[in-house]
Amino acid sequence: MDGLTLVLKAEKVGLVVASEGDRLTIFGPQRAEAVALELLQHKPAVMEVLHIYTPHERRLLSDCSPRTHEIVGFAKRIFAPVEVIDVSQE
Repeated sequence: MDGLTLVLKAEKVGLVVASEGDRLTIFGPQRAEAVALELLQHKPAVMEVLHIYTPHERRLLSDCSPRTHEIVGFAKRIFAPVEVIDVSQE
């Protein structure tokens, strides 16, 4: 599972995921412990997601396929800054 999919999964079950420097902080309900442990197992990918995507961009991408996550992530790394915008409302 890619980092963005993991972070979106965590947010969906009520976890708050943040990074500061090289520290990963996870807050949330005890019932989501399994997802929190999964985040920790994939810490480098999760940290990359938190550095690349804003919370707003993650919400916009939450309904997209993992392949779309991959493409947008590649573009953001190569052509930074690239902003993800919601064109469905226009």
